[in-house]
Order: sequence, then C-alpha cells, then structure tokens
Amino acid sequence: MMSHTALSDSNETNRQIEHIIPVGFAVFLRWLPPWGAIAIGCVGVAYAAFVSPWLVSSGLRPHERSLRFIPAKLYYAFAVLLLLIVFRHSLHIAAGAWAMLSVGDGVASLAGARWGGNPLPWNRRKTWGGLAAFVLTGWASAAVLLVWVGARYSAHAMSLPHATVSAFIAALLTAFVESAPLGQWIDDNLSVPLVAGLILAILT
Repeated sequence: MMSHTALSDSNETNRQIEHIIPVGFAVFLRWLPPWGAIAIGCVGVAYAAFVSPWLVSSGLRPHERSLRFIPAKLYYAFAVLLLLIVFRHSLHIAAGAWAMLSVGDGVASLAGARWGGNPLPWNRRKTWGGLAAFVLTGWASAAVLLVWVGARYSAHAMSLPHATVSAFIAALLTAFVESAPLGQWIDDNLSVPLVAGLILAILT
C-alpha cells in the first residue's frame, strides 16, 4: 500500500505534469490564425473549469474540494487566454510566455520538491534548485517556441541568437517573480506569464 507521503508526492507530480502538457498546443500557433489561437485559449478555460477537477480529483487540496474547481488552474487558463488575445498578432511572444508558465514553473515545482537544496533567503518555501530549474527549462522552452512560432512572420522571424538571449533574460527575471512571496496578492499562474509576456514584448 502506498504511504500517505508517497501518495501526496504522486498527486503533486500528476498536477505538475498536467501543468506542463498544455504548452504542447503552442506548437500549432505557428499555423493557426489569431481567432484559432484564441479558440484554443477558450477551450483551455473550459478544461480548467470542468475537466481538470474531475481528472485530478484524488489530488485536490482541501479548499479545492469545497470549491469543486481548482483556482490555480483557472488562473493558468485565463492567463494563457489573455496572452493569446493581447499578442494575437505576435503569437511567438504568447508562446514564449506560455512556456515560462508551463515548463518553467512546472519543472521548478517538481525539481524543488525533489532536489531543491537550500531555501531562498527571500522565500523560505522556495529553493535554489527550483529557481535554477525554472531558469534553465523556461529559457530553453521559450527560446524554442520563440523561433518556431516566430517563423510564421517571415519578414520578422526571430533568429536563434536573438531568441536565446531574450528568453534567458525573461526566464531569469521571471524566475525571481515566481519565487517572490507574492501569493497573498497575486497567484504565480498569473504573475509569471504576464511578466514574461511583458519582458519578451520589450526584448523582441
């Protein structure tokens, strides 16, 4: 029989996998028209509201059981939808910021729980391992999507060096936003993609 700790770890892993997988749809932003991209965002909101709570029902936290939905998942979905609306004519920026949220934040949670190491001086609930994981995976995934989706704009496609530098700066700054103790004011599923989108918009 699985121990309570192992069960909790397994549920948290499932939640983070569900956090990461949706960014796979960003690959299609290379070809989708703006309305198609926004439609994906709307489907994501519906999924977060009605499907996700059922899919990960065994891993719902106490306050989520009473609400019958997962606030963080809805924040995630609304943030992605907002990115796709605001950057509908620059979908590579939306894709890059989505990667920061999905891959960077998701892997940071997994890595922090398993190999976190020393806590951060400004937030004892976060670790240096999680911060490093966010920067590395957010950087790599965002750079790839900036180039991949940016290729749709043939006249203004991003070069790999430009995308790499922009994604690294955005990942580094966004990692500090994610690790800051801002939970009482704003959920990091909102702060991470919005800050990442703003930074990438400035840099690209």
